[in-house]
Amino acid sequence: QHGASALYRGELARRLADFMERQGGLVTYNDLVQHRSTWQEPLETHYMGKRVLAFPPNSQGMTFLQILNIVEAYGLDGKAHNSADYVHVLAEAAKQAYADRDRYLADPEFSEVPVARLLSLDHARSLAARIRLDTVARPVREGGSERDGNGDTVYLCVVDKHGNAVSMIQSLYASFGSGVMLPGTGIVIHNRGALFSLEPDHPNVIAPGKRPFHTLSPAMALEADGSLAAVFGSPGGDGQPQTLVQILNNVWRFGMTPQQAV
Repeated sequence: QHGASALYRGELARRLADFMERQGGLVTYNDLVQHRSTWQEPLETHYMGKRVLAFPPNSQGMTFLQILNIVEAYGLDGKAHNSADYVHVLAEAAKQAYADRDRYLADPEFSEVPVARLLSLDHARSLAARIRLDTVARPVREGGSERDGNGDTVYLCVVDKHGNAVSMIQSLYASFGSGVMLPGTGIVIHNRGALFSLEPDHPNVIAPGKRPFHTLSPAMALEADGSLAAVFGSPGGDGQPQTLVQILNNVWRFGMTPQQAV
């Protein structure tokens, strides 16, 4: 009845804030009142002749696009589906992109994220040049996420008869989020703040009013003329960029149906 304001300003917001205070949580009523959702332009790259769109920071959409750029720069022609060389190239490209993600990705209102450089073709070519088919590079982790157990993410996509498309993802992060429910409401409190860093010098260090790095990566692809080519996404935490790259290759490169691709 009262839209978003019911959650951020009304009685429910006060119940949530009071509960958080009793539980030793960090979210206050003033935090809820001051919250503003943002309308942002997606990031974009080109892959196999199509425009691929993804979430900007503080999400890892740039990591997905960066893997595509590295793979495109390296080239997959002649490599059979799920052959050793094919899997090797995708894995090595992912390591490079995740290293950049773990070093730079944070709330852009608090830290400058060099998105333009990371998604540049020059950067992709330099990373692709490091890939050797006879060498397995050691993964580099610098403040990346760590999680045990199952996640609690759902992805939905829909296209209507007019061609309007939605790519939507919602996540509590871990299974049942924090494992804590606001009594009497059925609202489970998420734990995506677990992805903050506690390293003082890291861009993603926890701070008041700051959004954590998160893994959510819903995406779309457009044809060169701007018409819709695909709507896609996946649960899977850190694995989302890798999954999406394989899905697109399965459909566009190897001619699978979406069901076969999954």
